[in-house]
Amino acid sequence: MADIHHLDKLHSLRFGTRSEVRISWLNKLSNILFLTLKGCELKNLPESICVLNHLRHLDISHSRIIELPECFRCLYSLQVLNASHSRLKTIPDGITTLVNLRNLALPGNASHNLSTKSGLGNLCSLRNLSYFTVGEGNGRRISELKNMNQLREMLSIKSFANVQTMEETAEARIVDKQYLKVLIIHWRQCRFFLKEHEHDNSNTLEGLHPHSRIERLVLEGFRFDNLAPSWLTPENLPSLRNLDLSHCSLKYLSMPLCFPITTLRLSWCCGLRNLDQCLDPEHLPFVQSIELDWCPNLVSVPVHSFVGFVFLQDLRIHQCFKLACPREMVLPPALRRLSVSFCGELGNSFPDCLENLNFLTLLHLEACLTIRLIRLNSINTNMLSCLVLRHCSELSSIEGSSALLYMKYVDILSCPKLTGISQPFKRNKLEKVEETELLEFIKPRKE
Repeated sequence: MADIHHLDKLHSLRFGTRSEVRISWLNKLSNILFLTLKGCELKNLPESICVLNHLRHLDISHSRIIELPECFRCLYSLQVLNASHSRLKTIPDGITTLVNLRNLALPGNASHNLSTKSGLGNLCSLRNLSYFTVGEGNGRRISELKNMNQLREMLSIKSFANVQTMEETAEARIVDKQYLKVLIIHWRQCRFFLKEHEHDNSNTLEGLHPHSRIERLVLEGFRFDNLAPSWLTPENLPSLRNLDLSHCSLKYLSMPLCFPITTLRLSWCCGLRNLDQCLDPEHLPFVQSIELDWCPNLVSVPVHSFVGFVFLQDLRIHQCFKLACPREMVLPPALRRLSVSFCGELGNSFPDCLENLNFLTLLHLEACLTIRLIRLNSINTNMLSCLVLRHCSELSSIEGSSALLYMKYVDILSCPKLTGISQPFKRNKLEKVEETELLEFIKPRKE
C-alpha cells in the first residue's frame, strides 16, 4: 500500500474484513473522506489519524480497537463514526468538540462511557444517543439536551435523581425532540439506592413533557403516590402506545379516559395496591397487551371488567400474591395468550373464565393453588396449541384431555392430584423460534 502513488488524491478507501492493515502511511491520506477499516486486525488507531482533517466517515466496526487516541478530537469534519461490534470501551473526553457528528454507532460499554462526558450538548447535530447520564457539575446537567433536537428513535436518561426542580427538567426541552420514539427515564443507575428525602419525584417529572410523537415511555425507580403529570393525557401524547413502569414505588395508578395505549407493563412496583382506575376499558379502550409482574402488594384489579378490552390479545399476571377477586375474571373472546402464576385468589376464576375463548393459542397456569378443574372442551382446541400447567396443587381434572395429543407444546408438572396424567408430561413440536417466543412470554421477568 505504501508504494501506491498519489495517496493524497484518494477520497475513499476500504479494506477487506480481517485485513492486517499497516498504518504507517495513514497521514498521507490528506484528502480522504471515507475510511473503512471494518473487521481489520487493528488494536489501536495511530495518532496520525488525527491529521485527516477532511475525514467525514470512519468505520471501525467489528474491529479489535479498544480505545481512540486523545487527538481524535481534531477530526473536526467527522460526521459518522461506526464502531458497532468492536471492542471499544471508552471514548476520549474531547469527542464533544466534534460538532459535525451526526451518527455514532457504539458498543454497549462505549455508549455508557459517552453518556458521562461533559459538554455533550455541543453535539447539536447528533441523531443517535443511546444514553445520557445526568451529573451534578457544569456540562453534566440535563440542560445539555436542550439543543440536541436531531436525536432519533430512543433516548435513555439515567440518574434523573440529580435533577432538582421542574424548571431544570424543562430546560432539556424534550418537547422539541420530534424524532424520538422511545423515552426511558431511570431515577438512579442503581435502582435500590434511595435516600430518605426521595419520597415524591412527581415535581421533577412534571417538567419532562415529551413530544407528541413519543410512542413508548419507560419510567424506572420513581417514587410517587400516583403517576399524574399534567402532560400524560391523550391530547398531549396521541402517539403513545406503550407505557412501562418498573421498580416504581407508587400506591395506585389512574389513567385519563380513552388513552390510546396498546401495551401496559407494570413490574416490580412493590407499593402498588389498586388498579381500579387504570385497568378499565373506558380508560384503556385500545389495549392489546397487559403485563403485571411482581406487584406483591397489589390487592385490587377489576378483572371482572376485562371482557370489555375487546382488543386484548396478551394477558400476563405474575407474582401478585395478595390479589383478591371478589368477582370472577371475565376475559374477552379475542384473547390469544394467557399466563397466570402466583396470583392469590385469581385462580378462583377458573375454569369458567376460559369459556368462549375461541382464539386462545397459549394457556399457562403456574402455582394457582385454588384451581381444581380445567375444561379444554370449552376452548377452541383447534387454536390452542400450547398448554403449560405447573405446581397447581389442587388441580385434579382436565376435561377434554384427549386434545393434548394434538397440541404442539404441552408441559404438565407437579400437579399431584392430576392422577390421570403421568408426570412430568412434556410434548414439544414447536419450531425453535416458536419455542423461544413461548418461553419468553411465560418466564419470570428478571429484576
